[in-house]
Amino acid sequence: MTPILFDLDGTLIDVSARHYFLYRSVISGQGVEALPEGDFWRHRRAGESTIDLLAATLGVDVERFTAAWMEGIERPDWLARDEPYEGVVEILETLGREYELVLITLRRDRGALMDQLDALHMRSYFTEVICHGPRLVSGKHLLQGVAELTPGGYAVGDTEADIELASETGRRAICLSYGVRSGRYLASRGAETVIGSLRELPEVINAAERSGGPADVADVEQDLALRNVHTRARF
Repeated sequence: MTPILFDLDGTLIDVSARHYFLYRSVISGQGVEALPEGDFWRHRRAGESTIDLLAATLGVDVERFTAAWMEGIERPDWLARDEPYEGVVEILETLGREYELVLITLRRDRGALMDQLDALHMRSYFTEVICHGPRLVSGKHLLQGVAELTPGGYAVGDTEADIELASETGRRAICLSYGVRSGRYLASRGAETVIGSLRELPEVINAAERSGGPADVADVEQDLALRNVHTRARF
């Protein structure tokens, strides 16, 4: 079966509350005023990392912040803030009938990851779950198990890391414009196909399979405005 490699955070589940409120909690603990949520996500979606934001914020101890962030970001009480995007289970079920679904994430705590997938009723749709774990790597394509996956197919995600995964493993990248990065930024990083709704994914993949080539690039900023994609006002 043709494989589809899925990212998790920002692709299948909305992580905005977890990321922003952990950022605000940690930075406020240092006596520094946090950015408003809208500003935080405007910077993140334009390509900046949380560490980039800290470097430009006076009075922040970046080393302390990083340690607290890494300690908290995959803790179950913070993970409980995540929500699946609308229709995600239905879409995984539909695609799973014809494709091999694999989850690839840079999460480090496999136990917490599996517990969350079970709680969100997603785990059973994936033939394999590959995560970062304790082994240091510089890209998703270097994670243990990726090299052994069935060749070809697609990599679906919301960041430049997913574009790199597709490029390094010879797959077609399909990017979602509602997650951590904006569609405009993803297109600037070389994404051939950018869509504004997860519900478009089955038809985009089926069309690519029929044509034997990548789907057309969408004008994602206009697409988001027209389709009223299920996202929060943070964007």
